[in-house]
Amino acid sequence: MAPPEYAETGDFHDLRVDSSAFRDVTGWRPEVPLSRAVDDVVAAVARRRAPAR
Repeated sequence: MAPPEYAETGDFHDLRVDSSAFRDVTGWRPEVPLSRAVDDVVAAVARRRAPAR
């Protein structure tokens, strides 16, 4: 299957970010594991798209 026309080269590469500088300045720390956060976002989007009953 070919990628959609709007896909960019960066869409096909993994991205790793060192957020330590941001965390050092802001004091922010993740409180939810990434896998749970992704599941929560997907569930929220699915609820918004579900037809009203």
